[in-house]
Amino acid sequence: MKRLWQGYFALLGATVLFSGLLEFLAAAAGHQITCPAVAFSTGAFRGAWGGLVTIFSGMFLLSGLRDFREVHQLAKLLMGCILLWIIAATDIFALIAAAIPGTEPGSWFNSLPAFLKALAPPYTSAVVLLPFSLPVLIWVKKSNKRDSGAKGG
Repeated sequence: MKRLWQGYFALLGATVLFSGLLEFLAAAAGHQITCPAVAFSTGAFRGAWGGLVTIFSGMFLLSGLRDFREVHQLAKLLMGCILLWIIAATDIFALIAAAIPGTEPGSWFNSLPAFLKALAPPYTSAVVLLPFSLPVLIWVKKSNKRDSGAKGG
């Protein structure tokens, strides 16, 4: 079972690292890369800085694979996921905040259909990868149960 989890987090780490590199390179080149579900930003803050944070997230995920039953390696996995969660949360907030103002002259707020249309894809890579990073919480809980059972408590 440990090998399955290691394979999962290795694939997640490689994907996060690759998407961070794409984000950073797209921002550095000034070109926007868009797939049907994912868009890599060209903005200086979100593209370059967010790409750099995503790169470090992938590096933490990959560096925590060696023996991730050990608490320091587990902390690296968790840190990589937390970095991804921070970027994804800011992207989700920006997406919602941009969908609220009205697009028609004289209206302050979007109608519900226009609001939902503004929330449609493409999303950033961090938002797409967010659900795939949540299983780290299952592994932390399993690790915590295993450690408390070993102490006799």
